[in-house]
Amino acid sequence: MHAHFPLIPTCVISPHRAVSTPVTFTTTMPKKRRNNGRNRHGRGRTHLVLCEHCLCKPAKVSCHPPRVCPSLRARRHALLAHVDAQTCDM
Repeated sequence: MHAHFPLIPTCVISPHRAVSTPVTFTTTMPKKRRNNGRNRHGRGRTHLVLCEHCLCKPAKVSCHPPRVCPSLRARRHALLAHVDAQTCDM
């Protein structure tokens, strides 16, 4: 009769005892895109763009229309009122 060999490869330590070694298979999934869906060619890391007003991280900068914060609007009106007051005094 033929001897049946185990399916797992074995490593022989002594002639009377065999220890099985774990089998590892490395399988990689197929790549869907050449650049993995990123557009940072030649730049290893790129920093996220922060919103100027609330420091959020929008998905696209064009999503948020430019606007003026209320505090900046109040400062601008106060400055214009001050300039108008100076021009009226002359």
